[in-house]
Amino acid sequence: MKFNKIYNVLAATGVIFTVLTSTSALADDQDYTFGFSTVPDVTLTPVTDLNFGGQLGLSGGSQCTMTVGDGGTDTPGSINAKVGTASAEAIGANYAELTGVGCGAAAVGTDGIVGVYEIVGAPGVKVDVTLTSQLSGTNFNFVPNGVTVLHNDESDGDTLVALAAGSAATAQLATVDDLSGNTEGSGVPEIGKSLIFVGGTITVTSTLLAGTEYTETFGIDVVYQ
Repeated sequence: MKFNKIYNVLAATGVIFTVLTSTSALADDQDYTFGFSTVPDVTLTPVTDLNFGGQLGLSGGSQCTMTVGDGGTDTPGSINAKVGTASAEAIGANYAELTGVGCGAAAVGTDGIVGVYEIVGAPGVKVDVTLTSQLSGTNFNFVPNGVTVLHNDESDGDTLVALAAGSAATAQLATVDDLSGNTEGSGVPEIGKSLIFVGGTITVTSTLLAGTEYTETFGIDVVYQ
C-alpha cells in the first residue's frame, strides 16, 4: 500500500511533467493593446463682464469698491451661484454695491455689474482658482476679490469659497450626485461646471477725462489640483 501510494504520486507527477513539457513546445507570445483617457482641459468662459458703470470719479488716487462675498449681505445667492445647500440664501442686499468716493456721488450705493465666469472640466475634480491684480494699469489699478463654488458630490453640501487676489482657493466641479436631494430654494448645479463671481477695488492712478470709457485687464488662473 505504501508503494502504491508512492507510485501514484510519482505517476501523477510524471503526467504533469509531460504536459508541461509538451505545452512549452507550443508556447505563444502575443501583444495586447490597452488604453486610457485623460481628463478634458479645464476651460474658463465669461458669462457676464465686470463693469463698474459710468459714474467713476475723475481724480487720481480715488477708489471705488464693488462688493462680492461668500455669505450674508454680500452673497450672490444660492440660485445665482447654482449651489445645492440645506441653507439656501437669497442675493445679499449689498451684493454688487459700489462704495467709495471714487465711485462718484451719483453711483455710491448703486450696483455695478459683477463679473461672472464659468469653469468647465471633468465632473468632480477640484481646481485651484487664483485672481491676479492689475497693479500697473495705464489709468487705474484693480485688486479683485470674489467667490467661487465648491460642489461636494452629494446633495445639500455645496459651499461658496472666498477669493482674495494672489491666493489660490479650491473650487470643485459638479457631478450628477450634486443635482438631487437638495433643499427647496437651492440653486441647480450643472455637471462638470462651477462658477466664479468677481468684484474688487479700482484705484484711479491718473486724472480721468469726463465721458470716457476706460478698460483694464486682470487675470483668473484655473488649474486642476
